Amino acid sequence: MAFGALLCMLHGLPGAEKIVPIIENGTAAPIFMLPSVDGKRVSLRDYCGVLRNQWKNAEKQIVVLSFCASYCVPCRREIPQLEAFAQTAPKDVKVVFISVDSLGEQAAAPFQKEMNMKQTLLVDRYGQVMKKYGVKKLPSLFIIDKDGNMQFQSLNGFPEGLDLAKALAEKIEEIRKQDGSTVSAPQPVAQPSARDRKIQALTLLFAGKNGEEILRETGLSPAEYEAIKKEALSLLMENLN
Repeated sequence: MAFGALLCMLHGLPGAEKIVPIIENGTAAPIFMLPSVDGKRVSLRDYCGVLRNQWKNAEKQIVVLSFCASYCVPCRREIPQLEAFAQTAPKDVKVVFISVDSLGEQAAAPFQKEMNMKQTLLVDRYGQVMKKYGVKKLPSLFIIDKDGNMQFQSLNGFPEGLDLAKALAEKIEEIRKQDGSTVSAPQPVAQPSARDRKIQALTLLFAGKNGEEILRETGLSPAEYEAIKKEALSLLMENLN
């Protein structure tokens, strides 16, 4: 059965209130930055669209975004299916969970452990991202393509018994056909030029970082660092004179 037909079954259930998306498919998905349960700051732009850090993640991904909460019973049924899907999904597909628990990490961290969640879990404690995406029921799921555009939205949950992993795989394949993309081989991560590393080292040096920190953050060799430090000292002395 086609993915869309399965969703129609759900929307047609007696008493089901159909929620209308506020984001048009094919348009840019709202950008966000949220804390993860392990303390990192994560942005949608870490995975798709104009990547905020080309050196960190040069390969764009299709993002499956799921809003959930510890008190949501349907979420507890859906999460294991999404985790199973993530384990077998192509490397250019990323599953991200967003917890909307009002207690924030205090609720999300034990929930992550209880559900054995291996995928990234972000915390939207005040519901700001939830509001941007028009989420009014949980779970709600979105698929965002590599260009950062919305391609699919499920704001009303999925019918029980649905093979979610299979349905997601089919939908993602549809998205690939639309944009002509394929699962590509890993591309070499872009490395900063010698000039970029020199500028970074000087910035860190004048910010008061010690040599060990600068070497670790820039990847310079000790000899390169000493040469840059000597040059910086020479420039400083010239300015003083």
